[in-house]
Amino acid sequence: MNKSRALILLLLPILSACSGISDTRPEPLRKSEYFLEHGVSAFENSDYVAATDFLHKALSHYRSIDNTMGILLSHINLAETALAAGNFPAAESNLSAAEKISRVSGYANFQSRLNLLRSQVHWRKHDEEKSLALLQGLLPTFDEEQRSNRKPDLIMLGAVTLRTDIAFSRDDETKQEARLWLRRLSLMLPSTEDNTQLHQARLLRFEAQLAYYDNAPEDALDKLEQTLQLYRQAAARPAIAATLTESGLLLMKMRRWHEAEEKLQRALYIRLWIMDRIGSRELLEHLQQVYQALGDNEHYLQSREQVERIGLRK
Repeated sequence: MNKSRALILLLLPILSACSGISDTRPEPLRKSEYFLEHGVSAFENSDYVAATDFLHKALSHYRSIDNTMGILLSHINLAETALAAGNFPAAESNLSAAEKISRVSGYANFQSRLNLLRSQVHWRKHDEEKSLALLQGLLPTFDEEQRSNRKPDLIMLGAVTLRTDIAFSRDDETKQEARLWLRRLSLMLPSTEDNTQLHQARLLRFEAQLAYYDNAPEDALDKLEQTLQLYRQAAARPAIAATLTESGLLLMKMRRWHEAEEKLQRALYIRLWIMDRIGSRELLEHLQQVYQALGDNEHYLQSREQVERIGLRK
């Protein structure tokens, strides 16, 4: 959730070489914040290797001065970076460390954020039951028109988005549950100050899924193309890859194999670039299905070899 890091950055002093204001704080504290800020920045640019390096340095420096807030923020950002890169053990390890700090050091206000992150980890691991259990306390109630009873914040918005994603994943031909949560999310977005272009793009992706289920595949493809334009403007690499993948899978269902291959290859390049091992493996598996359908044994074998060469076997 990109919005959370903006929130974290607000906790840091605004330093500017152009401001003419001398920062007289101790060097160890300034160094710690330097690494944290650069880690957050690298994450925003989908450079998860650099982000992890900077954030580990931030964690080490904050520990050296026993700065519990800095330690907590480092663990939270490390967890989110690991989740984005598909490194679930690292995500869970950092979440456990952050949860321990929040319980014993008086940072209970971070618990909602930690619960949302852990719910996201469970969902990425395909454990719907645990993901939903953590989400329950983060979701608002809704009136008869499906409007939230509380003013949405970033955590609530993230929780409702995740709940909508779960609803769409369920095997329901009418998609009634998905339609319900999509309506709730659609009504929630305009009422939040944090409504961004990225939120609008995520909404379009849900609408594209619904269009396909409503037997309007061309409309679905059009919505996904609109989504891509929004994500490209924000240079949101993981989101671009996700949208290209959704387009590719839709084209596979339409048996437009060559177009599907082109979309999936573009998505694969991004997943490999950001070193998302799990996402890369899944794309290679989709491409194998495409090559089988095309009777392209050469590329089918190449994709299998690529999985083995870069160590992506399940």
